[in-house]
Amino acid sequence: MTPQPIPPKPNLKVWLPMLSLCLLLYVLSLNRLTHSAQVIDEISKNTLQVPDLKVAPDERYVSDYLTSIGSEGRQLYYAQLESEDFVYPFTYSLLFGLLLVFVAKWAFPKKKWLLWFALFFPLAALFDFIENRLMMSWMELFQKLTPDYAGLYQAASGLKWASIAIGMLSIAVILVARLVQKPRA
Repeated sequence: MTPQPIPPKPNLKVWLPMLSLCLLLYVLSLNRLTHSAQVIDEISKNTLQVPDLKVAPDERYVSDYLTSIGSEGRQLYYAQLESEDFVYPFTYSLLFGLLLVFVAKWAFPKKKWLLWFALFFPLAALFDFIENRLMMSWMELFQKLTPDYAGLYQAASGLKWASIAIGMLSIAVILVARLVQKPRA
């Protein structure tokens, strides 16, 4: 039985520009999203953290946030969810998913099963889209929300953050495993 050839390491001439472009898109979308959130907070004098950044916020917290930003803030937040927060999940899932693929191919080129962990980032983006759509509906139903609906929002938020955490942890574990691996003589 002949040994299988070792797959080549990732080509940096391809990966570096691709990851750099993805990083640029991510930073631009994050900057735009952050700026919009600051505008909402300035207009409404809000001091609460946006629910998107909390893991599975409860119904009371989200209602308090939506009340604290007022009618004008809710209109701006709704517009932000339709535009900036629609683009942002694409950028982070692309950047971190490709980063995981690159790290896995660099660290352990024979272990193709590691590439499956990259799917947690598009999964996170999917739950992010669901979370955003539920928030938009929540604002449309403001003050008339049912507990079941709030539970769906919490579930989408929790699954988004769990997917991101698993994906990020996968990158870290692959890197650490590669760094502590004994060099072959």
